[in-house]
Amino acid sequence: MDVLKGREIQLDSSVKEDNFSELFEKYYARLCRYANHFVDDIEVCKDMVQDIFIKLWKIDYLKFSSEELEKYLLRSVKNSCFSYLRKLDVRNSSRELILKGLLEQEEVDVPEIELKELAGRINEAIGKLPEQTALIFNLSRRDGMSYPEIAKELNMTEKGVQYHISNALKVLRVELKDYLPLIIWIFKDM
Repeated sequence: MDVLKGREIQLDSSVKEDNFSELFEKYYARLCRYANHFVDDIEVCKDMVQDIFIKLWKIDYLKFSSEELEKYLLRSVKNSCFSYLRKLDVRNSSRELILKGLLEQEEVDVPEIELKELAGRINEAIGKLPEQTALIFNLSRRDGMSYPEIAKELNMTEKGVQYHISNALKVLRVELKDYLPLIIWIFKDM
């Protein structure tokens, strides 16, 4: 009795569980990859897809054909991704307004101790990067080398350099999120 073949079936709960497990195994990874095209965070994607399967369990999904289920799952993932991105955009807009207000202040005296703490946190965060990524990041940001210069120096492609810089920035964004207003203020005139 395979719900994935499109037959309408009225089954007891153990068969429903078996069919649901089969459905989950068939679509979970694929739906996570699909969601990751919209939301570039695989953990968020996994949570969204799991929530969709929970909602699917609560409805009488066995009455749907395989084609209808697939369309439902894809549409649900897409809608969840867009909803997540809308919420993220609202949060980022609010954060930007706060930062704009901070940046518009005439003069803000940043105590030297905060600058030292920030420098220490930046070095600590860079220290968490893989060795090659940290090297490339330092060549770019500290030494001011361009991507082509780094690629030539390290005998790699520019795409490889971009990949390492992108990964470094992702890690630093997470590691230094509490210092974002201070970092923006410090670098606003650069």
